[in-house]
Amino acid sequence: MELNMTEVTGFRASPQQAACWSLQDGAASHPYWASLRLQIDGPCDTAAINARFQALVQAEEILSTRLCAVPGMRLPIQQIGGATAPVLQLGEAQQQDASALQANLWQIGDQRHVLALRAPATHADSASLRLIAAQLIAPGTDSERLQYADYAEWKNTLLETPDAPGTQYWQQQLADPAPPLSLRLGSSGTNGAFQPQSMALATHVDAAVFAAAGYTAAQWLSAAWMIFLSRLSGQSLVEIAYTDSGRGDALDNALGLYELALPVRATIDHQLSMHNQIGALRDAASLALGWRDYHDGGAVPQFGFACVEEPAWPGITVMQEQCIARRFSLRLSVRAGMQRAACAFDYDPALWDAAALQLLAEQWDLFVTALADDSGRPTGGVSLLGPVQRAIVAMPADRPPVEAISIVDLIERQAAQHPAAPALADISATLSYWAMNSRANQLAHRLLRSGVAPGDIVGIVLPRCNDMNVAILAVLKAGAAYLALDPGYPSERLDFMVRDSGVRQVIGYAAQPGTAPHVTIALDQEAPSDAQLPDTNPGLIADLALPAYLIYTSGSSGQPKAVEISHRSLSQSTQVRMAFYRQPVRAFLLLSSFSFDSSVAGIFWTLAQGGKLVLPASGDELVLDTLCNLIEKHAVSHSLSLPSLYGALLDHASPVRLAGIATWIVAGEACTDALVARHHDLLPQASLVNEYGPTEGGVWASAEVLTCARAAGIGRPVAGMTVDLVNEYGAAAAIGETGEIYLAGAQLASGYRGHPEQTAASFASQAHIAGGQRAYRSGDLACWNADGRLHFLGRRDHQVKIRGHRVELAEIERHLLGHGDIGDCVVVAQEQAGGKRLLAYFTGRQASPPDDGALRNYLAERLPAYMVPALFIALRTMPLTPNGKRDVNALPDPDSAARMRDQYVAPRTALEKELADICAGVLRLPRIGVTDNFFQVGGDSILSLQVVTRANRSGITLSTRQVFEHQTVEAMAAVAEWRQADSFEADVGWLQSWTDGAMLDAFALGATRYRMDAGEVLAAALARALLAERDGGPLRLTRLHDGGNGQYVTHHAFQAGDTGWQSFAHEAKAALRREAEAGPAGDVCLAVSEAAGTALEVQPARAQAPLQLAATLLPHALTLAWSADSGHYTEERLHQLSAAVAQGLLELAQHCAANAGAGLMAQDFPAAGLDQDALEELLAELNSDSAS
Repeated sequence: MELNMTEVTGFRASPQQAACWSLQDGAASHPYWASLRLQIDGPCDTAAINARFQALVQAEEILSTRLCAVPGMRLPIQQIGGATAPVLQLGEAQQQDASALQANLWQIGDQRHVLALRAPATHADSASLRLIAAQLIAPGTDSERLQYADYAEWKNTLLETPDAPGTQYWQQQLADPAPPLSLRLGSSGTNGAFQPQSMALATHVDAAVFAAAGYTAAQWLSAAWMIFLSRLSGQSLVEIAYTDSGRGDALDNALGLYELALPVRATIDHQLSMHNQIGALRDAASLALGWRDYHDGGAVPQFGFACVEEPAWPGITVMQEQCIARRFSLRLSVRAGMQRAACAFDYDPALWDAAALQLLAEQWDLFVTALADDSGRPTGGVSLLGPVQRAIVAMPADRPPVEAISIVDLIERQAAQHPAAPALADISATLSYWAMNSRANQLAHRLLRSGVAPGDIVGIVLPRCNDMNVAILAVLKAGAAYLALDPGYPSERLDFMVRDSGVRQVIGYAAQPGTAPHVTIALDQEAPSDAQLPDTNPGLIADLALPAYLIYTSGSSGQPKAVEISHRSLSQSTQVRMAFYRQPVRAFLLLSSFSFDSSVAGIFWTLAQGGKLVLPASGDELVLDTLCNLIEKHAVSHSLSLPSLYGALLDHASPVRLAGIATWIVAGEACTDALVARHHDLLPQASLVNEYGPTEGGVWASAEVLTCARAAGIGRPVAGMTVDLVNEYGAAAAIGETGEIYLAGAQLASGYRGHPEQTAASFASQAHIAGGQRAYRSGDLACWNADGRLHFLGRRDHQVKIRGHRVELAEIERHLLGHGDIGDCVVVAQEQAGGKRLLAYFTGRQASPPDDGALRNYLAERLPAYMVPALFIALRTMPLTPNGKRDVNALPDPDSAARMRDQYVAPRTALEKELADICAGVLRLPRIGVTDNFFQVGGDSILSLQVVTRANRSGITLSTRQVFEHQTVEAMAAVAEWRQADSFEADVGWLQSWTDGAMLDAFALGATRYRMDAGEVLAAALARALLAERDGGPLRLTRLHDGGNGQYVTHHAFQAGDTGWQSFAHEAKAALRREAEAGPAGDVCLAVSEAAGTALEVQPARAQAPLQLAATLLPHALTLAWSADSGHYTEERLHQLSAAVAQGLLELAQHCAANAGAGLMAQDFPAAGLDQDALEELLAELNSDSAS
């Protein structure tokens, strides 16, 4: 209610009232109430109770008080006597008036009654309702009570004392707020209307537990609650809203809202026991309680605790009791009785669903029960994973059958069944399964003759080509294991891998620069005996326990280490993959390096089921146009890449070019929800799957089909694999709790070749993990979601992921320390908008430290490109912690923008400015100078794809390879060039470029349905736009063509009555005349080029039309260059025509897509003017084309 200023008579509201009143927000219906329901057994004098009730109403001002808003005042005032006088209702029907207290009394049986009290939380709390009930049922001696308006005035005056110690205490708490708690099972934010509910828990704690510990129920359970919340949130600093009655000696019998929610914070250490922490937690609560009078009732944490003692009223049972005076996410409510304490959850259903609360209830019960049984055990070691949760995370019982055969057997089976089917396709040739198998057999026999035996290691140093896959298959046929040696690796790293692995032979090309010294079997040099090698299967029976391949990963000791995967693991992983993905691989685009374990998935999954493996040339795996061409040419159905690369491909390619994709797999780095949404928007027909798995787990360990309905995760374990999560204290992690991933199962690696100590440390059997199986400790962190899916959370150690590659920072540091001018160094990974980048901080041995270029070149000779830091920062001294260790947190911020400002060189040309803006936008930097190195200020291979895509959209011709070879804006501008249409000599002109993918789909869809080329599509759209503004008569359109031997023109007529796209399609294809010389001038002349250069020039000698249009169509852009007679057209009208043509293309795409499966009929051409025979011939031709 609002009062006029002339009516203002009242008292200030208390801080508690003001806070609650603001939450009510003037609504008649709200959740902020105090309620109490009692069952009375025995005689009940209703008349006496009613008399006492009326006397109480007369004596207590708060029961006749209303809160009123006053114009110009932020807070309400209390107006005593302004509210409807409460009455005791003899019956269950709830009162609908606005009184400050609603009371009902009714009989439910012989000698049994119910008393229900309900009041707005602004007027009463739980303690007040208990006082009222006691006065009505068992009145004691009357004593004078403090009136609430007097308390409110005292409280407000107290808070107006800025120098009071209590005021300063809460000000300090507000100045240094604790981070809000966030539990993965629920949310700590606010979402929608607050309608709190309660859920009783099975948790009961005997009062003897509290007595034995020497604490009250409130002290013991509030401490347990804070420790529990710390466990599930992973936060050591915890702050909760501790509900206190707000009453002291003088307020014990006062009515009104005295209750307070006090912020109580403490630091939790899960290595300590409950016994060793409860004292500090009690003291933290006591400190807050000691200053409660100075708390203003303002914002409090979203997680709370409340405890009330069961009243000792003979013959009276509390049926329900609650006070909601503030908003919260989740509150533990405790009722402490003489024998035991019972627990309940008060919660916001907008933030917590029933399933999540059931899981939380199980976790709380396990935790409290464990602490009650043994308060001396470390709290972090208590497992919160109970039977309900175990059932959720358990693997399904049905598992696909897996044959006990090698991968060679699976591939040879396909070669025998489908010998003519294409198996391998690189840039030079396509090999059938028969050809691949025969060549692999010959090479396998050659290996066997050279002394290669089962269990040996054979290196393969070849580019991405058919020969590489033939060599892999040959090594496996010989019973050996292959080691892929990337020709792009520095020679020092290749030397190490060859020595460390103990390879028996190395397959390669003798003529390949940089790798020839390692090659012992040259595929480009046939030995005299090679011609006699048989092409039959060697027929070796593979020992599945022997190694099948080695993959080197970055090593924490500073040296890379070889992960050894057995034939059994490879076969198991592949067969499970074939069962998981129901749609067979038609053609797989292999984008991974053969030295990266994701290549294993694509190679063997494809060849084991008879698909075609498509191989881009080395270096082309990041050239998006090339990838699109390969996808279209080979009808690629499946592929696997980093999420960032897939995102760049979606940005670059028209959905039409990717229409054949059935499944795309992302792995190696976090997949964002934005990418999932973009995928389903552009390619709704395709599945997007997120895979997780370290090399030691046999390529993959879990997978999830991603949908827009839920956040992207890493799914469930694949068949045959067990995933256990273990928290940092060694206990099984509960749902929602962070834990380290342990993997077990048939896919698991054999270990690290030549490193038994590291193998024993990483692969071990423990009784409480994976049922005692041999398990791999991954170092990856994750948590179980409430539906049993895994959510990846990052790493626990010094290892990071850079563009999908595992990188041990210690390995980079070891190489840096090998430089003679480096004194000390530390390498860190910095998270940026575009992903992680490596930073190297170092101190020099000389007065002048080595420059960035020298250090970069030094590391590039020893490490793969992805392990070379983006920035090198020289320090005078390395910051150290008090105990002498490097203090990573004290390292200076590299501040890329500041570094660039010091060396900033502004763009000097329009092309440089456009490229500089594009690079800065991709890197999310305020600006970038033309001499700044794109890769040194945060760029990487994936971000370079975004630069190329944005440049092409801006009309600039630039390739990914050019960005790698010319890494500054200045250098890029020297090789890039504008792509725009030539302008015509005319009175008025307009140049317009479009990159809308949906609009550009019209060209591909029009070709599919109506067999229209690009010129015909544009002719139809242009005619449609012009006819829309004509009064009548046909439109005469002249098209200029480039016939190779010279230009010629065709003339077309479009009728004003045409409305359907079918008629425009026909007229665009039907030429009235074809002439080598200029004919009669039309209304408009159109020239279209699909080349990368400029559009065909409309020469005045060839076409004297008043409107001329030269169009350039590229895969991802359309440029319209208009030229017109100013007597007929203005620049504004040309702009409108551009928009109309674009809209027409959009509508054509929609029309073709909607009618893709429908045959054409005669009524589709109402204004075509064709005789019956010509019409039937046209329909047959178009329907035949559409079907094919």
